[in-house]
Amino acid sequence: ATSTADEDIFNVTVGTLNNTSTCTSVGPGPGSAVNLYANYTTGTGAPAAPLLGQGSSNAFSVQVGTCGGNFNNSVAIFIDLNQNGVFDVPAERVYLSAATTVGAHTETGFIAIPATAVLGITRMRVISAETAPANIVPCGASSAWGETEDYNVNIVSCITGAFTSQPSAVTIACGNNASFTVAGNGTGAAYQWQESTNGGGTWNNVNNGGLYSGTNTPTLTLAGVPASYNAYQYRCVLTGTCTAATNSNAVLLTVTQPPAPTIFPAPPVSVCLGTPAPISITTPAGFGAPVTVSFASPNINVPIIDNAVAGANNSIAVSGIPTGAVITKIVVKMNATHTWIGDLVVALKAPNAQVLNLDYCINQTNAGNGVLGPAFTNTLISSAGVNALSTGTQPYTATFKADANTAGGYFGAPTGPTGFAATTASWNAIYSVPNGNWILAWADVFGGGDVGTFINWSIDITYTPIVPYTGIWTPSAGLFTDAAGTVPYTGTAVSTVYAKPAASTTYSVTISAGSCTSPATTIPVTVNVPVAITTQPANAAVCTDKTTTISVAASGTSPTYQWQVSTDNGTTWTNVANGTNYAGATASTINIITPPTTWSGYRYRVIVNGAAPCGSVTSNAVSLTVNPLPTVNVTAAPYRRLFPGLRTTLSSTSTPAAASYTWFRNGTAVTGATAGTLLVDVDGLGDYFVRVTDVNGCVNNSNTVSILDSSNGKVFIYPTPNKGQFQVRYYSVPGNILPRTLTVFDAKGTRVHTQTYTIGRPYDKMDVNLGNYGPGVYWIELGDVNGKRIVVGRTVVLR
Repeated sequence: ATSTADEDIFNVTVGTLNNTSTCTSVGPGPGSAVNLYANYTTGTGAPAAPLLGQGSSNAFSVQVGTCGGNFNNSVAIFIDLNQNGVFDVPAERVYLSAATTVGAHTETGFIAIPATAVLGITRMRVISAETAPANIVPCGASSAWGETEDYNVNIVSCITGAFTSQPSAVTIACGNNASFTVAGNGTGAAYQWQESTNGGGTWNNVNNGGLYSGTNTPTLTLAGVPASYNAYQYRCVLTGTCTAATNSNAVLLTVTQPPAPTIFPAPPVSVCLGTPAPISITTPAGFGAPVTVSFASPNINVPIIDNAVAGANNSIAVSGIPTGAVITKIVVKMNATHTWIGDLVVALKAPNAQVLNLDYCINQTNAGNGVLGPAFTNTLISSAGVNALSTGTQPYTATFKADANTAGGYFGAPTGPTGFAATTASWNAIYSVPNGNWILAWADVFGGGDVGTFINWSIDITYTPIVPYTGIWTPSAGLFTDAAGTVPYTGTAVSTVYAKPAASTTYSVTISAGSCTSPATTIPVTVNVPVAITTQPANAAVCTDKTTTISVAASGTSPTYQWQVSTDNGTTWTNVANGTNYAGATASTINIITPPTTWSGYRYRVIVNGAAPCGSVTSNAVSLTVNPLPTVNVTAAPYRRLFPGLRTTLSSTSTPAAASYTWFRNGTAVTGATAGTLLVDVDGLGDYFVRVTDVNGCVNNSNTVSILDSSNGKVFIYPTPNKGQFQVRYYSVPGNILPRTLTVFDAKGTRVHTQTYTIGRPYDKMDVNLGNYGPGVYWIELGDVNGKRIVVGRTVVLR
């Protein structure tokens, strides 16, 4: 062996041999000395002999390290192929460096084992020496500087290896372990697992550490696999003493992760400001195994009275079905006796108030035998039933479907007893509220002296539970873990949080399984402000022919309105609908249109509904007063017919008392006529009525009074005497428009004035002005269009 070392052998690999040492290592076998010689053929810790096949070529590597200075060095490998204990033939030098190398380095190559090599355990010697390659000898000092290491190798018959079992694809949940296994044979079989992260495009060796173990064994194990490894591929490379590298099949690793959480209620979610609202993570419907729960009545033995639609019923309380459970089936089992089962109707009422008809007069066949007997014995009416009751026979001990009759139609028979008329033809409609009172109701709906007894019944409900996941919710602001909203959420994994944000926001939640996290589900949360009434409605009064309004003012998010009326002083209330007498029944202001006086005393209120899930508020109740129109009567006294010089008075009376008057003549308001009476002369002939506004503000018109003319052949001249200005009137038939000629003569008979007039009304006035003439007596002659005298009168002019 060499005497000391600047360079030292740090690692030797060949076949399955892989031995590492340092500058201070000491071989376990006899003769070992630090930096000089290491015997690894025996002793504790000696590596197992690798299998080297006859006629095989085996890769090797020798790593030379530095324990002192860096100098030229070479490497040689010897194997005692003839097992005579010495390396005495040239063929036993199986490797020699091509040239010296300065300092630390690694030399690799192949060791050829002749087909004639002796089988069995054989010594292999590895030498590193500071000399030229040709100077290295297997025994004795090749140089004063270097190291020698001895190993055992096992020369065996050469068998070409192959895979006898291929790996299989693996699917695991994120965070779990996975393993791939092969089986192979061949001399010196060795395994190297490889991984592809790009669908088989490139392959890389995997080494022990991190997730991996068993990378050079038939079984590769991955621990705690993250979701990012999904779709990675794996294969094993088999090598051996007599085997070229052979690849196994490539197989896929599928890593499943938790699904994005399903949220109840489904997003988006609305909450009411200041009121915590639960938001829960659920798995999709059908996650849990189906569960069937049964509830039964005792023997109640209630009579089913003949021809009594009120019937008999019994209630069963159902409880314990978890919130969010999906109802998949309901079965009702019933027992009863009856002498004419064709007269029976049977209905099931759910806690949500929906009613399903189960039996409608045995499908309208009027079946029955007239003898008291087991009409129904363990009769099952199932949501999964296929056959109608009419396909069976008494006592119907089998499974049937519900008749689901909602229209009746059999001689007027109802679809259920009083209060249990069918509201739906669907089983699904009765599933929404499983917990609560379920009621089975019976009635005999025709006469005939029948007797019967409702004995007992039961209900089976099958549901699929919703199993909650826990998740991490963000942000945490506005979230709580208790229904009262007092314990802030701090970021731990929980299945339900209670949202009470101060403003609309968006939350997200992820669920974790081991080290894996699902995609996030986002949950927009809208914060609705609860409604409040800011201005209450006020009492209203209206005349029966008018419209009044009642208004409310409310704050909050998107308030909606429903006005209600009570006709019994607030004992009962009915929603108002728009129609002849109402408009705005669902607005903040309701219009009450021409209400009859019988509505006086009705009370009104409004229900203001907030945006879900905020509730509603109800306003104060106010009263409506409906005032009748005043009753108005007009009379004329002392005359109804007038000629010049006569006057009459129109007088009115009003109940209730009038507050104001407006007189109308021939449909036109009389200027200034606003008193309760009106004085009328011959110039005011016409049809009169008065419009009264009473003390309640109600308006009505009186009867119509006609003031007519009084026919008279006299000519009316007035005033007489006068100062030269006077009127002349003479009767003319109403509507007969005529020309009139008026001539004035003085006392001497001299004509002093002539004027023509057009007359269209009785006693139309003809104004005369003799202001340019002196005092005296004047004669007035009235003539027709031809100048023919009609009448003569006189007047006196004074100065």
